Amino acid sequence: MTQAGFLGAAELFSVAGLTGVVWIDPRSPETVATRRWDLLALTASGCQALEQRGLVCACGTLLVPGDCGEAVLQLIRAERVVGYGFSERDSLTFSSMGGEQRVLCVQRQLLRVDGGVVEPQEIPLPERYWKLHEEDILVLMGTRLLTNVRAPA
Repeated sequence: MTQAGFLGAAELFSVAGLTGVVWIDPRSPETVATRRWDLLALTASGCQALEQRGLVCACGTLLVPGDCGEAVLQLIRAERVVGYGFSERDSLTFSSMGGEQRVLCVQRQLLRVDGGVVEPQEIPLPERYWKLHEEDILVLMGTRLLTNVRAPA
């Protein structure tokens, strides 16, 4: 069974419907250091919580904001790092955010936690995601893609 953890806001996690993913409260993130995660997804607040407490953790794939500080990355032993954000270096970004469509862009091939791959592609986002902050959309969609969890109906 996949060990996937999401360190970020509870309200964001609850909106996502990420079945099989463990939510870790950034106010008490010690759980992150209790096991090796197949996937560890961090929001900006999750990065901040790790850095403040100096928690060392390990994972196969780390999904992290592309502008996450070096100090945080030094605390995490990851086999692969997938960055999300607005830089051309980030693996997950947007190709379109204006008008009547929001489009997620997977800029390079990614290895899923089950061994499958996510090919470079553009994914039009359902309107229900539009109300979320852009970085929240990226971490949620990245977690879905890397765990192969389908969006709720």
